[in-house]
Amino acid sequence: MSIRCRDFCPAVGTPEAAATGITNRALACCLVRSNLAGTGTGSSVVVAVQGVEMGRPSLIRIEVTMLDGLPTRLHVGGVATRAPERTAPMR
Repeated sequence: MSIRCRDFCPAVGTPEAAATGITNRALACCLVRSNLAGTGTGSSVVVAVQGVEMGRPSLIRIEVTMLDGLPTRLHVGGVATRAPERTAPMR
């Protein structure tokens, strides 16, 4: 299954994240457990595209292995666009 997502996180000082493995991992588990991605048993793969709207596209691949309706193993990987370096004067 392929999804397109955005992760807004102003509470941690970032308006939006371009690539978040932990957020997509949780979403993939929910989709697989709900039988919306895969069958809820064995291994299922969810591919998330994130960061497009902010000009920093990323591709995150999550493999979820299920046993008896529960996730037993997760593999998260992918590619992301490097963030530009910025400097700010100190006062």
